[in-house]
Amino acid sequence: MDYGQRVEMIKRHLAAMLSSYSIPSHLRSSETAQQDEIDVTAKALNQLFPNETTPDHLSGTFERAALKIKAAHTSRSWPKASDIATAIKSCFDKASGRDVASGPWKPDTYKINADRIKRGEAVGENWINGKLGEALVERGLVTDQDLLPYREAIGFAKRFEEC
Repeated sequence: MDYGQRVEMIKRHLAAMLSSYSIPSHLRSSETAQQDEIDVTAKALNQLFPNETTPDHLSGTFERAALKIKAAHTSRSWPKASDIATAIKSCFDKASGRDVASGPWKPDTYKINADRIKRGEAVGENWINGKLGEALVERGLVTDQDLLPYREAIGFAKRFEEC
């Protein structure tokens, strides 16, 4: 599911969730303003989900979040986007085991480049001879044997340049 598909699906779930509440007074006179609010909120909520989110995961998360909001929301008007986000996070985290306190996921460049080296793929020279290469070995992600073919190729290329 790509970004556009995911946002459209979130909009549908969000609109369904909000349909059981009264439209806030500042949005009542403009259907465009209502749709804009749903669009912006959907894009904000989309950031809570990982790229590999499936339609089933998204639907289930929204179902659980709607129940949490219904139980806790004290107004008949639309819940705030932040309240919806909080409910979604709590449902999402329990289902996936993801720890929100640790912040958003960030790629581990050391692991990524170590995996590339083990597969024999191209990596920057710093991952072979520089401090980054040393760090890969120190962390146990690769061995000197894994780096040897790369180091030999770099040495050959440097000798060839000298000619």
